[in-house]
Amino acid sequence: MIMKTFTSTFFLLCSLILVFSTSSFSQCLVSGNTNGIVAAPTSLGNSTTISSCTNFGENSTITALLAGNSYSLNATNTSAGFITIFASGSTSSIASGPLPFVFTPATTGNYTVQWNDTLCGSDAICHLTTISLTSISLANSYCTSQATSTSDEDILGVSLSNLINTSTCGTTGTVGSILNCYSNFTNISPAILTLGNTYPLSVTVGTCSGAYNSVVKVWIDYNQDGDFNDPGE
Repeated sequence: MIMKTFTSTFFLLCSLILVFSTSSFSQCLVSGNTNGIVAAPTSLGNSTTISSCTNFGENSTITALLAGNSYSLNATNTSAGFITIFASGSTSSIASGPLPFVFTPATTGNYTVQWNDTLCGSDAICHLTTISLTSISLANSYCTSQATSTSDEDILGVSLSNLINTSTCGTTGTVGSILNCYSNFTNISPAILTLGNTYPLSVTVGTCSGAYNSVVKVWIDYNQDGDFNDPGE
């Protein structure tokens, strides 16, 4: 019984030591030269070279990362690389870990990447640094809007089950929205529908710059597979 108690205590101490050691290298400070500025890849599985010669201790800038998508960052010629990610212009880290590192941004924008060894140190070795798009969020997988005109009517409200969303001629949605042309509201909670049930659907059309006859059509991604190609959608 004493031996079991000692063994459990030993493993507990080892676990605490490992946790402490790992957390001490949980992030590195932004420092050194900026090396490489690229736009994030937009096609699933594609990789983009940030720099063919990044030294640990340098920074890289990646633009246009989309919220909800997952990106893998890596570096060659190393078995112990480490990465810290900052929002562009910020000195507070938002993510960090050993390479290869998968990052899923919470907001769309530009990010600074700090490349280091596991001790937040630098080196003079050339590392080929890359970023790959490993998954696309459901909200980012739908087709691009084809709206082209800011004239005519606007959709000012949609109501379906628990989804009740309204807007005005002076407001619009999130990323990709164009005032009085197209509104992206994929950031709000979707309608919850039960198979076999019937739900009233209401679409409010208003005029912001000219009144004309209107036609409303609705597409619903019932199985949430990122398209409207399935029967009944």
